Amino acid sequence: MALQTCKRCRKRRIKCDLQLPSCSSCQLADTECLFFDDSLGHEVPRSYLHALNVRVEELEAEIRALKAPQAPLPQPLDLLPSDPENYNLQPRSPEHRYASTASYLGPGSSAELLDNLLNTLVRRQLTANNASPSQLPKFVSKLRDGHDKHSLSFPALNLKINPGKLEAQSLQHPQVQRALVEYYAKAVQPSFPLLSPDQLRLLLGYENPLRQSASDSEKLLVHGMLAISSALVARDLDRDQSLAASLWAEKLFDHFARIHSTDGAEPVRALQTILSLCFLTLLELVSPGSSRGSVWEIVGSASRMFSALCEQSGEFDDDCQRIGFCLFAFESILACHFHRPSLFCNSAPPRLGLFSPEYDFLTRTFQAYRGLYSISQHFILHSDPSPADLEALISPTLNIPPDTRPSDMSLAQAQIYLALHPLFTSPAAGPHSCSPELLSNIAGAASAFIGCISKLNGEHRVICIWSTTESVLQAGAVWGAYLILSKQGESKLPKNSSSTAFQPGSSVGPLLQCSALLASFAERWKPGRHYVQAWDAFVEMLWADLHLQQSDPSPYQVQNGVIT
Repeated sequence: MALQTCKRCRKRRIKCDLQLPSCSSCQLADTECLFFDDSLGHEVPRSYLHALNVRVEELEAEIRALKAPQAPLPQPLDLLPSDPENYNLQPRSPEHRYASTASYLGPGSSAELLDNLLNTLVRRQLTANNASPSQLPKFVSKLRDGHDKHSLSFPALNLKINPGKLEAQSLQHPQVQRALVEYYAKAVQPSFPLLSPDQLRLLLGYENPLRQSASDSEKLLVHGMLAISSALVARDLDRDQSLAASLWAEKLFDHFARIHSTDGAEPVRALQTILSLCFLTLLELVSPGSSRGSVWEIVGSASRMFSALCEQSGEFDDDCQRIGFCLFAFESILACHFHRPSLFCNSAPPRLGLFSPEYDFLTRTFQAYRGLYSISQHFILHSDPSPADLEALISPTLNIPPDTRPSDMSLAQAQIYLALHPLFTSPAAGPHSCSPELLSNIAGAASAFIGCISKLNGEHRVICIWSTTESVLQAGAVWGAYLILSKQGESKLPKNSSSTAFQPGSSVGPLLQCSALLASFAERWKPGRHYVQAWDAFVEMLWADLHLQQSDPSPYQVQNGVIT
């Protein structure tokens, strides 16, 4: 597509400099630079052509990197001095952990868990002298392979606006910007409240958020929200928005570079730098490899700056509480996923967590993140932990009463009790390491967690897809281990528990949901296929071990029989 004189310059009969994304004349007039393309038969904005050229350069760079024998790594973000001794997240031992910096597969407890369970199932199959393992029903394979239209369909989000109406200084139409800001408020803000309610109401009231932003701090918020929302939309709803997502990410990088290049000693400037690093962390949680740096480096830099700011300033207002909560959540997620200790979680400011009445709703979630980190580190530091010591790490507000149904458990409770699964899934677990009541709660938490994630996935509110995939696989394996234990007929299962009544729907329901979730995640995140393959092997062996009979009802009728 050859460049031609733009419509405005042709009308005024002046020379057009043919610059992208806008000629100097149109840029001074603050109007869209349009030219007529004979092959297409209509006017084309130069900003659109510029976006296509940027995308072509990115794809060519990826092709060259793939063809090169040793492709250079992307230029990392200019963060704080990257001395390994200063990182908040450190491996617990110098041995190789087989972590992937590009996909964040991590060591993951599900790897050791599945290895132990598969070995158990293989030994049981060999000793049972079964001629041939039972085959999976067709509907299970259908869900497992990701071909079920009901579990993988996503509603279309109409973000396609006439490019002729785009503004010169905007990457997307103002209506699209507003839709992305609203999507951020619905999907991201409840989990990671980087914005105050007043800031969110102000930005939601703008018809043109980017143009109406009055200050540099507001523009940072808008750029961060647009970058994260567009990345979520491109990942979950409309892959055609990938180009816009990468361009908004570039805008966020440019904003961070401007803030980082100036003097960051002032508390306001330091807080903006921390906030920009939090947005980059969220971007990395949504789309691994998109923030030009390792997620633990970004979070570590933000955490160190936040700790230094708290030491310098005597104030600890609501803004510090919100950002500190988000940093603690990031650190806890990464520490549990990669099995690393976190200096920030170990030495968080004492005032962190003392929320004002306006933010009291964060208290329960903060206690959950703190409990998850404490339990994870307790298993690392103690080879034979006591169940009583582990339960003491759980906040009283998150305790599960006896005989609680999985449907009555909150997501925070399910996460906490699911983290206790090594008490009966670890090879070192003794016969009395887990009481029958605690065992029932852990199994119910696995079922409840899968159900909660299924609901969030249906609402397109799964932020960190790689950490969630790991947790879903872990929950499915824990539920399978509970089924294996029930098959053995041991006395560890509580006799009065409703969870022991393994009807076809109650036992298979969480397995079906887990298969559908993993297939759904793999469709949006390519490394998720490794989790699907591991789950395939486990379910095949589990199905053969339990001798479940193939039945005619549809998978949706079976799923309705999940424990409630």
